[in-house]
Amino acid sequence: MSRCLVILSGEAGLERLVQNGCSSVEVWPDFSSYDFVIAADRGQIIARDLGIIPDVLVGDFDSSPRPDSTSAAEIVVFPREKAFTDSQAAIDLAFERGWREIDVLGGLSGRLDHTMGNLGILAKYSGRARIQFFDGLNIVTMLHPGSHLMNARGYRYLGLIAYGEAVRGLTLRGTLYEVTDFTLPPDTTRGVSNEITSDPASLSFREGRLLAINSRDPG
Repeated sequence: MSRCLVILSGEAGLERLVQNGCSSVEVWPDFSSYDFVIAADRGQIIARDLGIIPDVLVGDFDSSPRPDSTSAAEIVVFPREKAFTDSQAAIDLAFERGWREIDVLGGLSGRLDHTMGNLGILAKYSGRARIQFFDGLNIVTMLHPGSHLMNARGYRYLGLIAYGEAVRGLTLRGTLYEVTDFTLPPDTTRGVSNEITSDPASLSFREGRLLAINSRDPG
């Protein structure tokens, strides 16, 4: 299936990982495998360090140099005063242009308000597109009711968090801590720091929205 890569404004830790060479991190995807690339504002610096020329560059460019015609095939400039972030602009653009498999590099370890806002973007498109955020330490996606296979993908931990409301009918198999027809409320850490013991693990639930987080320790 065709996939779109969205590169967000780089947090300092993410920029260091990229500058040190993605080959040192076994969990990086093959960046050359994407069919379309959108970079948001300072994400153009990450793209440059990865050797990628984005198909589209979006943002108000308050945190990175103003782009020129060599920066991307298409440039979309927004005013600094706006009712959405550059991250949302980039992901909305990907969806509007028909992409339903969207991997988002960055957006997890910078300012907390931006991170929480990005989780809201996952909720916005839950059930309409498969979107996941990743940064070399975490992969975050939002699942809708049904059955899902969870691959370890080089990450040790699997965390599950109910988003906004209780997740009902949760059944987990192939994990260190398994549950059957369990209700996971949104105000608990019960689903944090599980581990996949049989790859892929399987999960299913019938109500709610579930944040699924694959993560690993640094180093």
